[in-house]
Formats: sequence, structure tokens, C-alpha cells
Amino acid sequence: GCSVSRGARGASSATFNTAHSAVSCEAGARRVGQVTSLVGVTLGIALDAASDAATLTLSGPAGGWFGAGLHAMVMADQPYTLVVAGEEVFEQKLGTCGEEAQHCAGTRLAASVTVLSDSVSGGVRTVEMSRPLKGRTDDHYSFSLAANTTLNLITAVGYSHAFGHHKAHHHATLTLTDAAGAPTCVCDQGGRGDLCHDGGTGCAHFVKECAPPRHDAAGAHYPFGDLLEQRNPTCSSMSYAGGLRC
Repeated sequence: GCSVSRGARGASSATFNTAHSAVSCEAGARRVGQVTSLVGVTLGIALDAASDAATLTLSGPAGGWFGAGLHAMVMADQPYTLVVAGEEVFEQKLGTCGEEAQHCAGTRLAASVTVLSDSVSGGVRTVEMSRPLKGRTDDHYSFSLAANTTLNLITAVGYSHAFGHHKAHHHATLTLTDAAGAPTCVCDQGGRGDLCHDGGTGCAHFVKECAPPRHDAAGAHYPFGDLLEQRNPTCSSMSYAGGLRC
């Protein structure tokens, strides 16, 4: 089957084939991954089953606060969020203010992380921290080596070290692979193709009744049904790229 393997220097190689294997897609004892968002926030995650620990490395502009919310695409998803504000590190549950959820700082959570290191270099602050895989409460995110292969997250940076409205924000996707280099299975979960406003709100989905390609008894192609075969943008939101829509 299809898989991704992590190399010795952190580079990854992907294998795509139609071969079948009797080996199950079980999670290894340690998974690692890192992603940098378009606003300059980097989150690295290392999950270790043996020590029952998640090591989290969060970095961003040293001149203001920065943070990353896990398992979310927008603030209204109410994610468990790690925030670095100067020398202070804390955990927050965003979007807990009802109708104002998309712009709500949320609720401060009980501390569950232990800061291992905090350094500033070249205008970038990097904080390494550790916490148990299982969340301290239901509001604390729980990590799973079996489930956490791909993790959506939101990131933001602030104007100053005082935690408040963000100066810039963007979402990102972090992929975890086996730390020892063993192949990590890649599964095709299909696609939907939603059309959304900025921030992932107001999403819409459509599939038109485009006629499938037709052939006569001799195999000759009928002069209709090409739209679906050609993945014409008018047939579904998966292929729609803008412009007129009937």
C-alpha cells in the first residue's frame, strides 16, 4: 500500500503503489512531525508511548505573543491552545463566548505542560515543553499515536506580549510519521471540495447531475456526457475554480 518514510535528516519519501501487504498499519512507539504556518509559527510534536509523553516545541516572533490551537481550522472549533507570551507559557481553550466565539480569547486552562527550555535567537523565541499524552481534563487535548497521523491546527501572532486580539493568523496541517523511519501508512479518505469564506466559514458543497459518458453498441462515443468525464468545473465543488456557476 501507500506509505511515507522519514529519513535520517528529517526528509520524507513517499511510496505510492497498488501492492497489498499483510503488515497492518499499526502505530510505532514514537511519532514526530513539524510544521510552520504562513504567519511564522512553528509547532513540532514528538509522541512517545514508552514514556507516555508528548514533547511540544513552539516557536514564533519574539516581539509578541504567539500560539497554536490543536485539532481546529477556526477559533469557533474551541481548540486546546498553547500560547507563548514573552516568558509566560499557558494553555487556553478558545472560542467559549457563544456567538462571539470566532473572536473570543476563551478560557485559561489549568497548567499541564512543563517547560523544558526557552530561548531567543534571531528574533525568534523557541519554547520546548512536555506533558502527558492524555489531557488533564476534557478541555485539554489528548494525543494518540494511533489516531494522530494528521493534525489540523490554527496559529496566530500578537501585537505585543499581552495576550489579546491577533495581528495575523493562519491554519496549517501537521503530519506525524514514525520516528524510527518505519513506513507510515497513507490512506485515501476521499474528498468533498467545500467552497468556504476566509477562515473556513460559510462553506457550501454542490454536485450537479452531469450525464456520464455514453457509448453506442459499437463503442462509439455519443456527443454528450463529456462534462463529467473531463471533470468540468460546473459538475461539482470539488473541481469548481471560480466564475459562472449554473
